[in-house]
Amino acid sequence: MAQPPVLLKDTKLMDVKLGQLGSWLAMRDFTPGGIMGAVQRGYNRYYNKYINVRKGGIGGLSMLLAGYVVLSYMWSYSHSMTAGGSTTEAPSEGGGAAPGTAGLTEDIRTIDIKSVLL
Repeated sequence: MAQPPVLLKDTKLMDVKLGQLGSWLAMRDFTPGGIMGAVQRGYNRYYNKYINVRKGGIGGLSMLLAGYVVLSYMWSYSHSMTAGGSTTEAPSEGGGAAPGTAGLTEDIRTIDIKSVLL
């Protein structure tokens, strides 16, 4: 006997088809209580799978540390880009900055960042 179909609201993210993703997201609870509940479920799942085990290893803690390093790098990278970017100035002709070229180095820096990201 076949199992009854599962409602889209009760379907896990990994089981959602790409065409159903929009309607699945619309059914999620994005209130502060719903977000806190999702974070708590994720923390409990992680803790029970990697930390609270009989024969634990370094895997769970190293994953947590790696995640912290990546998030702190992303945070500091975004702050360094908004605080003026790199400290090197673009070379100008004649040794001095010509009048009216104050925004030129900022434009060059923006173009350099865009070319690196592409």
